[in-house]
Amino acid sequence: MSSRRIWEIDFLRAIAVILMVTFHVIFDLKEFAGIAINYQSGLWYWVGKISALMFLFLAGISSGFSKNSVKRGIKIFIFAVAITFVTYIFFREQYIRFGMLHLLGVGMILFPLFKRMNNILLIISAAA
Repeated sequence: MSSRRIWEIDFLRAIAVILMVTFHVIFDLKEFAGIAINYQSGLWYWVGKISALMFLFLAGISSGFSKNSVKRGIKIFIFAVAITFVTYIFFREQYIRFGMLHLLGVGMILFPLFKRMNNILLIISAAA
């Protein structure tokens, strides 16, 4: 049986995970260990932004291959809401209100609607 996976997507996903983990290690070193690292500019800023954009891009592509993006989106969104509750309990001042997982979950849930939209209407909606 041959694999139907697209290795390029898996490769890019692995790079995105490595960048995301690296950024969050730097973030944690600054915020929790008090090490003087500026993650809001320079290289670390771009590592975080590139990983986020790669995740969004790859999630969009992968949703087109998914048999049930709504089911996956609901799971991811539930996980994101759990993270919101946990961060609210422990970091009340800086809890995660709507993060990347929230965005990915909502996007996957709405994907079937976006997929059916006329391309012009989709572009106008995105611009609005």
